[in-house]
Amino acid sequence: MLDSSSSEDDSAEGFEFVEFPYRLRLSEYQPYNLFAGCMDDGFNRKGDEYDVDFDDTRGFVAERWAEMSKAVIQELAAADRLIVTEPRTSQDLQMEIRQKTLEKSGSPATKKLMFTLQPLSRTMQALVNNFNKSIAPHEVQFDAFWGLICLNLRLSFGSLDKLERTVAWLSRLRRVVELFNRCFDICEELNEARLTVVEVMDPMISILADSVKYLRYYPTEKDAAKAWPQLESKINRRLVELDATVKHLNDITSLSKVNQERQVAHMSRRHAPVPEPEEHAKFPVQMLFGGQNENFYGRYIELRAVNEYLDWRGNNPALRTYTIYGRRGVGKTEIALQYAYSNPSEFEAIFWIRCETSVSLRQSFSDMAVALSLPGADRNGKR
Repeated sequence: MLDSSSSEDDSAEGFEFVEFPYRLRLSEYQPYNLFAGCMDDGFNRKGDEYDVDFDDTRGFVAERWAEMSKAVIQELAAADRLIVTEPRTSQDLQMEIRQKTLEKSGSPATKKLMFTLQPLSRTMQALVNNFNKSIAPHEVQFDAFWGLICLNLRLSFGSLDKLERTVAWLSRLRRVVELFNRCFDICEELNEARLTVVEVMDPMISILADSVKYLRYYPTEKDAAKAWPQLESKINRRLVELDATVKHLNDITSLSKVNQERQVAHMSRRHAPVPEPEEHAKFPVQMLFGGQNENFYGRYIELRAVNEYLDWRGNNPALRTYTIYGRRGVGKTEIALQYAYSNPSEFEAIFWIRCETSVSLRQSFSDMAVALSLPGADRNGKR
């Protein structure tokens, strides 16, 4: 029997951090029956024990996630339990971030912070997709996962300092998950990959729950700042665990025979001469910021003026520039987005270039090159 229970005391004054200890009872001949709820030989398992068939870990992974979610929800306050158990998807998280980014009454600092979280929903949805794909035909729910992320943001909106702290660790978490997703996509050892999903989801949902309790228990900025170092230390330790899991999966992937053959083939293709096709991309191509605002209304005069000036089908010169200017919050971005999505002039390619920083500008041009399938284009901006 393998016992991974931790003896470390992680309780904090005022509120308690959640741990998820469990033991694995290895059974070669009698794997645990997930649906029957007991062993075929009549041996009843304890609440923190699992019999794992390592030839097929799907049942264990599905059950482990269900119990982790249940344990986290039970540790929350009654009001928060109701919030996090509401049906949610990555689209709800994306909308939450987008609304705060475009909110007219929001401060520039808040909008900038929320803008950095734009990739969060996409990265987490990729993780959820990998999870679901790896355990099929088993099915699990992720309402609590999306609910905890949304609740952390909502509880942080009232204070810029709290929001800065929350966005900082969420951004770090997103980067770790992004690396994990890439390793998972190419891993040939499916059972081992499934187990690493558990090792990723466990500390991640623990961080989300601990942060919610921290934000609830310390509503004032003074108390929150005083208690933050303890939670920060907890988050840092969890992120170290996640880094170790990603490294483990990457090592397994790198050492696999299939991946070694793939790397050799990749190097051969990389150094081989690349013929340039006559047409690099399939049109139309569209790369826009966020989604279309379904509640957009009016502004017909402004939209018509933009189109009359930019319409390439009339007598206008081939190269045209139209500038929308005005005070902050009057709807410049919404007008530009609405025109781009409606595309009355039927442009074959529309790109949204982010110019906030040199990094975002470079990334936008890299994404554009990838979208156009230009030779040597790299999404990471290395070429």
